[in-house]
Amino acid sequence: MSRITVLSPVATLRPGTVSLPALPAELRGRTVGFLDNTKPNFDRLAEGIGARLRERLGVARIVHRRKANASSR
Repeated sequence: MSRITVLSPVATLRPGTVSLPALPAELRGRTVGFLDNTKPNFDRLAEGIGARLRERLGVARIVHRRKANASSR
């Protein structure tokens, strides 16, 4: 008689162990970064959002980094 083992893909939940820092109260004078995932028109979207952040919220600097391709980390 053969034996079949069935594994459950459902993991058990563990309590969170990472605490996140609080978000800044405002963006004035801060640097905001965009990670471009190389999908079509993302560079235009990030450029537009960056311009609005500077105009409306006083962001000091926008950093834009582009990944090699959409599937890379």
